Amino acid sequence: MSLNIMEMVKQAASQQIMGKLGGLLGTDQKKTSSVFESAAGAILGGLMKKGSTSKGAEEIFEMTKDHDGSTLDKLGDLLGGGDATDEYQKQGAGILDGILGSSQGGILSTLAKALGLDEGMIGKLMMMVAPMVMGVIGKHLKSKALDAVGLGNLLGEQKQHVAKWGMPASLTSSLGFGDALGNVGNSVSDAAGDARQAVTGAVTDAANAGGGLMKLLIPLVIIGALIWAAITYLPGMLGGGADAIQSSMPNMEIPAGMDFGALDTGALTSKFTSITDGFQNVTAEKAPALAQQIGDFTGSLDNLGLNNVPEASKGFVGKMFGSFTDTITKSMGGIEDEGILSILKPVIATLMEKIKTFGF
Repeated sequence: MSLNIMEMVKQAASQQIMGKLGGLLGTDQKKTSSVFESAAGAILGGLMKKGSTSKGAEEIFEMTKDHDGSTLDKLGDLLGGGDATDEYQKQGAGILDGILGSSQGGILSTLAKALGLDEGMIGKLMMMVAPMVMGVIGKHLKSKALDAVGLGNLLGEQKQHVAKWGMPASLTSSLGFGDALGNVGNSVSDAAGDARQAVTGAVTDAANAGGGLMKLLIPLVIIGALIWAAITYLPGMLGGGADAIQSSMPNMEIPAGMDFGALDTGALTSKFTSITDGFQNVTAEKAPALAQQIGDFTGSLDNLGLNNVPEASKGFVGKMFGSFTDTITKSMGGIEDEGILSILKPVIATLMEKIKTFGF
């Protein structure tokens, strides 16, 4: 069995270490753990991307010579503040420069937007996590006497572990690691099939339970399964491009005849699809049209029946919008062209504010 770098890094960060990181960042335990995993995942993704070429693997191998894992035994002292912590962060900054290069700024921006944190805080965290990741790798290379080729193989093997960890494909794509991570987990077509199966299974289970109450609950079970499918598979579908989105999204529409107030679910999912599709390879020339499309969608929200969604279904519909807006936020994080951003940001902000008025 290959080394699971993510698990090893998480093990190195004991509860005490997490507490010290939280103290340095000003975050609570739950938030610290979440952002720690995202930072470690971004660094691992950068290593996998760089290590996918022989030259890149050689460069990383040279870097590991300064990281034999001894740092892992001193994390408590190194994160205690003062000069030791400053020196530790400088070491981490050098590692990040070597791994991420010129893409570092865009990655920090993407993570900051996805996690809702300040870029400075994300940068500070990544500088503290980078030596941990390199320490785990360096220690393993030393104990197994591996060379640059062995390192490249080790990083390539992390795809299977990333699949289990569940890093969203949309985030890995916006971070620029999509090609390095490959097709982790199910393919888009398999995901769409699984989504359909989940919906069918949920309805069958509810129906078999019998009783008048179950007949009332079946619509909610269906929407629950659809929401789960959207949250689980939508990011992967985005990574597959327009064809994947168009072929998969219709399968997540609520079946006709189900009573959810006046909500036009067909129009809703169609518009979701169209807008997320528009973010694929958006250019300065295409940005105005996409902005117009988003503006039109914002203006049409009042006509989709969102004000009349039954209370029992509001939570589920809210999750649909949450998945959609999260995808849009991450897509925006992957755009570096300031001209495109200046066109899209105002209409996105208006859309987000409009969604809030429905109380989801």
